[in-house]
Amino acid sequence: MNVYDRLQIEKQDLNYTYPGTGSMVHMGSMGIGEGAIEKIKSTSWNYIFMEEANEFTYDDFQILKMRLSEPSLDGKKNQIFMALNPVSSFCYVKTELCDKAKAHDLEEIVSTYKDNQFLSQDYIEILEALQLQSNNLWNIYGLGAWGVLESVVYEKNWDLVDSLPETDDISFGLDYGYNQPSCLIKVAYKDDEPYIQQLLYQTHLTNSQLIERMKDLIPEQERDKDIYADSAEPQRIQEMCDAGFNCKSSDKSVKDGIDYIKSLNVHVTKDSSDIIKEKNSYSYKKDKDNRVVDEVVKYADHSMDAIRYCLYTQHSVHGPSMLWI
Repeated sequence: MNVYDRLQIEKQDLNYTYPGTGSMVHMGSMGIGEGAIEKIKSTSWNYIFMEEANEFTYDDFQILKMRLSEPSLDGKKNQIFMALNPVSSFCYVKTELCDKAKAHDLEEIVSTYKDNQFLSQDYIEILEALQLQSNNLWNIYGLGAWGVLESVVYEKNWDLVDSLPETDDISFGLDYGYNQPSCLIKVAYKDDEPYIQQLLYQTHLTNSQLIERMKDLIPEQERDKDIYADSAEPQRIQEMCDAGFNCKSSDKSVKDGIDYIKSLNVHVTKDSSDIIKEKNSYSYKKDKDNRVVDEVVKYADHSMDAIRYCLYTQHSVHGPSMLWI
């Protein structure tokens, strides 16, 4: 919107103020850190935007709705805007809001990738390939229709935590991309269980740019820790090593890797938004007879690959008798 240079920015509190107007934008979270919800309860706003609104709870929505209490200076109605992919028709956004629109004074706006002028042709082709892989994912991500996720890969063995535990037992997983995101995840182990945090999920990074981002994200004292990356690109792995990282080729066995991860209790930090989003839609394909096959849909799986590279490669290298290290 070409207003960034005119903002006064408080980086610690993520407040962006427009001088002379009395307007301010705050970037915040409902669920990260002790007392986060209580802090929200003490605020008031004219407008609230819920990104990935299906990741909130209905109680979160109710709390935010009650915060639309700031007096309007221009006579416009205070509003909540909610953005999401319609992943599940059982989501509260569908059952409690869209199906009861009159009770909430709500308007549902359906858009698809065809409304997005900024998508690359490569990504459009990936989306349209879903028509041949998963009718359900095509309905959700291609047509913008409410879906019911079927045959999800990871259903019961994942939970959310506030932060990584304090430990020296750490490693990293890395999935390369360019038009698709490069994804870097950090894994910390406590009581033989992996705790995972998303560090990077970004498109259009050259290898040199990726290395610079990794220098920002991984402190020097952790650069000797194992980083498991896509073994299909040995040149990029060598460049990582030349830059001072302990980067290694991963075991890319998809089925065995998934089976192994299913045997673990996996903990993901609440700020790992792309991991959470990918996990919720990571599903198996179906054949022409609508039977589930032992092959995953290749769509939005970059963090899933990075996690598998790290967890399963460590397991396969050190043997099945050990849960990790």
